[in-house]
Amino acid sequence: MGAVLALPLLAVPSIGTILTFGASCCGAATCSAVCSACGKCNNSIATRIAYAFLLLLNSLLSWILLTPWAVKKLQAVLLDYVTINCAGHDCFGFAAVHRVNFALGLFHCILAGLLIGVKSSKDTRAALQNGYWGPKIVVWLGLIVGSFLIPNRFFEVWGNYVAFGGAVFFLLLGLVLLVDLAHTFAEFCIDKIEETDSGLWRGILIGSTLSMFLGSIAMTIVMYIFFAGSGCAMNQSAITINLVLLLTIAVLSIHPTIQASNPRAGLAQAATVSIYCTYLTLSAVAMEPDDKNCNPLIRATGTRKASIFIGAVVTFITCAYTTTRAATYGLALGSGKGSGAIALEEDDHAGGHGLVDTQPESRREMRAEALRRAVESGALPASALDESDDDDDDDDPKTGKYKNDDEKARVQYNYTIYHIIFMLATAWIATLLTQNIGGHIGQVGSRLCEHQTKPPIMYTASFAFFEALWDAGVTHVFVNLGSDHPSILEAIVKGQRETPHKFPKILTCPNEMVAMSLADGFARLTNRPQAVIVHVDVGTQGLGAAVHNASCGRAPVLIFAGLSPVTCEGELRGSRTEYIHWIQDVPDQRQIVGQYCRYSGEIKRGVNVKQLVNRALSFATSEPRGPVYLLGSREAMEEEIEPYSINQAHWTSVTLGGLTPPQVSLIADALIEAERPLLITGYSGRNHSVPAALVDLATAVPGLRVLDTGGSDMCFPSNHPAWLGLRYGVHEAIPKADVILVLDCDVPWIPTQCAPSPTAKIYHLDVDALKQQMPVFYIPALARFRVDAFTAISQLATYTTSTYSTRVQSAPYTERATALQESHKSTITHLQSLAIPEPDNTFQTSYLASRLRALLPEDTIFAIEAVTNAPSIHDQLRPHLPGTWINCGGGGLGWSGGGALGIKLAADEVVGGKGKGKFVCQIVGDGTFLFSVPGSVYWIAERYKIPILTIVLNNQGWNAPRKSLLLVHPEGLGSKVDNEELNISFAPTPDYAGIARAASGGKCWAGRAADVEGLEMKLKEAIEVVKGGRTAVLDAQLGGTVGKYQGE
Repeated sequence: MGAVLALPLLAVPSIGTILTFGASCCGAATCSAVCSACGKCNNSIATRIAYAFLLLLNSLLSWILLTPWAVKKLQAVLLDYVTINCAGHDCFGFAAVHRVNFALGLFHCILAGLLIGVKSSKDTRAALQNGYWGPKIVVWLGLIVGSFLIPNRFFEVWGNYVAFGGAVFFLLLGLVLLVDLAHTFAEFCIDKIEETDSGLWRGILIGSTLSMFLGSIAMTIVMYIFFAGSGCAMNQSAITINLVLLLTIAVLSIHPTIQASNPRAGLAQAATVSIYCTYLTLSAVAMEPDDKNCNPLIRATGTRKASIFIGAVVTFITCAYTTTRAATYGLALGSGKGSGAIALEEDDHAGGHGLVDTQPESRREMRAEALRRAVESGALPASALDESDDDDDDDDPKTGKYKNDDEKARVQYNYTIYHIIFMLATAWIATLLTQNIGGHIGQVGSRLCEHQTKPPIMYTASFAFFEALWDAGVTHVFVNLGSDHPSILEAIVKGQRETPHKFPKILTCPNEMVAMSLADGFARLTNRPQAVIVHVDVGTQGLGAAVHNASCGRAPVLIFAGLSPVTCEGELRGSRTEYIHWIQDVPDQRQIVGQYCRYSGEIKRGVNVKQLVNRALSFATSEPRGPVYLLGSREAMEEEIEPYSINQAHWTSVTLGGLTPPQVSLIADALIEAERPLLITGYSGRNHSVPAALVDLATAVPGLRVLDTGGSDMCFPSNHPAWLGLRYGVHEAIPKADVILVLDCDVPWIPTQCAPSPTAKIYHLDVDALKQQMPVFYIPALARFRVDAFTAISQLATYTTSTYSTRVQSAPYTERATALQESHKSTITHLQSLAIPEPDNTFQTSYLASRLRALLPEDTIFAIEAVTNAPSIHDQLRPHLPGTWINCGGGGLGWSGGGALGIKLAADEVVGGKGKGKFVCQIVGDGTFLFSVPGSVYWIAERYKIPILTIVLNNQGWNAPRKSLLLVHPEGLGSKVDNEELNISFAPTPDYAGIARAASGGKCWAGRAADVEGLEMKLKEAIEVVKGGRTAVLDAQLGGTVGKYQGE
């Protein structure tokens, strides 16, 4: 069990272990080096040293190629013909290491095939084994170069399956030979005891057996205490299974049936296998990567280094014995009688198995003695004694002929099996070097440089969270990250590297309100939900007025916030690690924004994170749309899960229908019968198909007029005669109307200022007819229907046209239509008369807006947050294209900064690329400009190259509070003082444009205008700057320069 678990983890890829691999594959390489130094090295040993040295060079090259630097240098040498890239992401060391080891493995495979059946050095093919080193080196290097011409995909399959299988076989071969080692050791001790009746050998056998069993028990106890805690089911299972198997082996080793078959079998063999397999199990759990809960060594650097060193030593011993014994077995299993070879008598202790148990000593003398006996018995002629073992007096490395040739009569090892073992060794080395075991290469032995292997790429709840967002259509995530987001950060890096084209774009936002406004603006233009990530309770509170705006404006936005960790003592990954984790732990974080959200929920486990994300988005995109809030603790978001997907077709929003036929006729008949019908709307233009449908209805019902009392979206075009413009609940048409149709509107009128006639028939069509977020709301409607605006208006227009087409041609209706046209012309003429400069050559809002209308592209999208100035701006801009007027949906000032950036991002994406979308102009009051956190807004604009034009309406402060005061206390004390005494004046004003320029690092265009000529010049300059890709901010100083910033 331990062997199976430790296959990829038995050793660490260090210089020390690489050296052991090279030494082990020649079996007795260390002793051979000593022999070579004495000048008495036999031919077979020299050959094995050479092949071991070749493996060592190959392993060092593999280790160097683990670094991206080496791969890039290699690609440069190959003139960039080869690009190391796997499945869309860089895999540097993985592919390079497997290429190099594949080349050496192929080299040994070719030699294994060519050397099948070689019995002695007299076979001409033996020269291929023992000589021709120059050509063989050239072939090896050629195979390496050729391997880099093979497609990467081949080595993805080779490395993950074929090489891994070879590594497994190599390790299993070592385990089989380990059993033989245990048997040999026990028999050797027993022989010594029987021969000498020595208490020393009896003590060695009993002591070593007992020590190995005690060591196995001690390691098992350590593993249970430190590596098998709560939640470590895999470790618990591995340790327990290993313990059960070892106990079973111990019992079987002394079972009567086993003893009858092999009396020399016993506990010594079982103890050897026990301690080795227990060590392998310990290695497996101790090298478990990136898991602080089931592996305490992750945090213990010293202990971890010690385990690496011990692992290298054990690996050296295991590899050396494996290859030595495998070569000997290969000779025995591959030999046979004949071919001129003289078979030596078997030792009595060989047990009849025909295997050579030890390396032969004095082979030359033994061969000479065998020849003499053969001549004496008549098996060979006497001339055989005249043949010298040293037929060649001189060495010939080219052909492999040496004067110390010890293989003239018989090879010392099976050449073919020897090369097959080397081929398996290359697979093992490649597998070890490319395993993500989290250690440092070069921590044991000599080190050329230090390289950190890549940590395992985990599939966590956080990564599944991002996958769910992308699959649901969320393309942008606006983030303000904190200590609750380690797994979020890991998932972002993983996604941006592995699937950059299928991962949401991440935009850093230094302020939470700006982040929320960005997502709001994007969603307002596209009706597609976007996401915001903030930091625990404080980040949630930082959303502030922006979450109110998204709720009132019905913008689909998904908010995710972390929770302070729920564990304190390291019970789970993500447990508390910082002081602030206690401070930011609150009783009910969801309640901070819960009343503004359509849904709020907690991610408690990673296994259903995608379902929770899609449930939240289903609420966000179902009418009435709005923000949703998810939160999750660090532990929950750190949870590793199996990758999975869900059927996105099963997660759609709830759609609204239209009116029933009786409802259609009820409303249509009332509109046709009315003398002064009026339609009041507020946000129906969110659906860009609605304005055209309203035009059809206004055309079908002569005399119908349309009033916008929300200014949230462009709901009805200004170039239609039925257009009455934008007014906030106060218009002379309201009390005069006899039939009023309210369509998607939060405040159709203000009863204390402008109430409808008591006899007016009122019908209410709305996606949110009950206004569920408003504790107090009601209008005296005869009927109210929760419907989709486009569907219902289209039904009414179709019904009216088909039913009353003849009737509306009569005089009363044509007269109404004519009157509307005349009234519309008169209105436009009046509005144009307001757009003139002041006598002192300064300007006010109307003139400024008229110049914007004249200079900006016709399809410019206006992000408006002008508060009291909004109606006059609307009058002059007179938007008529769907989606070109977007006002803050709520009352939280500061929306338009981030909102305009989000609108521009969306405009570009809709048409397929940065800079390709419509021109975006933000018009904002001076006080509101400061609320928008311009330091964050213009940093983001520059960081992500989002060009917008900002017009700051500088009127020295807040005028809205004065208006509110006068509505309640028209003759009060406040009505008789100036704004400074009311504490609503900003005089002297800040340098609004300078704030933006500073935030952008001096990149934003900044200008001021206080007179007509300056305005014309600065506007044209600013517009060109934005068209060129830079943001521009113009401080429009209404009424002149008094009390306003004029520079140094």
